[in-house]
This record gives sequence, structure tokens and C-alpha cells, in this order.
Amino acid sequence: GPTLAALRAAFPSTRVVEIGASDVGAAAAAAKTVLACAIVLGPTESAAEGDLVRAVAAANPQTAVVLEREPDSAPAWSAAAPALLLTWNPVRGTPEAVANLVAGLVAPSGHLPAPLAGVGATAGYGLGDGLSYTTFAYSGLRVGYAHGAHPVTISFVVRNTGKRSGTAVAQLYLRLPPAAGREQVMAKLPA
Repeated sequence: GPTLAALRAAFPSTRVVEIGASDVGAAAAAAKTVLACAIVLGPTESAAEGDLVRAVAAANPQTAVVLEREPDSAPAWSAAAPALLLTWNPVRGTPEAVANLVAGLVAPSGHLPAPLAGVGATAGYGLGDGLSYTTFAYSGLRVGYAHGAHPVTISFVVRNTGKRSGTAVAQLYLRLPPAAGREQVMAKLPA
């Protein structure tokens, strides 16, 4: 598919092979012979993909799994995956972006838009979970209150504290006041 083609383009001097999810033994054997692996799991879930991920990750701890679908919960095999990249709703350019992430040409900066409940012994992933190849520090939080079109302004400083370049995608989580206050807030909203 498109992601496999993008991986071939990102790794022009590397042999990229396609092995079906049901051929777990061949995939694990191939994984033992390389420095790193990428498993791309498409939009349709396969009954064999859990066995595939577990076998390849056991054969090569430098394994990244790309999940090209929006999961309802954390896949049961996700605890066995050393690295997990969720693309959720792929759009034009997603295969190339995935290839650049896997190749380490760009640092991941996305965060989960919703929590993924764990399956079995897997703890799951929380709202906003996401990692990067670098680290960031946030400081100087300021909240300004005004009237008009933008009644609240929030600002802060983001500093890359790691050794690699990267992009920080800051997230702000707001919670409505307790029930008694909620009615007052809702009453002030324009019709």
C-alpha cells in the first residue's frame, strides 16, 4: 500500500519486504536479521496481527508498529510493541509523514485525542498521551481575563530541553465548574 511505498522511498538503500500477517514465522525470522523493524497494520484488523507483533517484537526489540486505523481500545498486543504509532484518520500525506517518523527524519509530536482503554493486562493510554524524540519544558503560565471576543488568554513558554529538534504540541484541558456553577456559566453563553 501507500505506506509501504513511502517507507521504500524513505529508505532507498534498504530492502523493504512485505510479509502477510498470517506468516508469523517468516516475519520473526526476517526480524532477527535486521537492525530495526516496522510493522504496518492496515485499516482492517487481522486475527493474526497480535501473534505477529508479539513474535516480531520478541525477535527484534527495535520494532515499531504503525496502526493505520482508529482503535476503540488499546490493542491487546500493544504492551508487546516497543513503539506504537497511531495514525487514526489517515489523509493525503500520511504515508510520507509515517515514513519520515519511522526514519527519524522528524520527531513525533501528536497526542491522543481520546483515551484508549486497556485490554486485558494492558493499562491503556490516556488522553493526550504521546512521546517525542526530545523533551520540552513549559514555564511562565499566564492567564489573562478580558471581555469581548476573546475573554480568556493563556500563554506560556515552551523550551526544547532535549538534544534533538522537535515540535511541541501543547494541550490545554478545561473543566466546567461544579454543577452549581455550571448553570451560571451556561446562562451567560450567547444564544
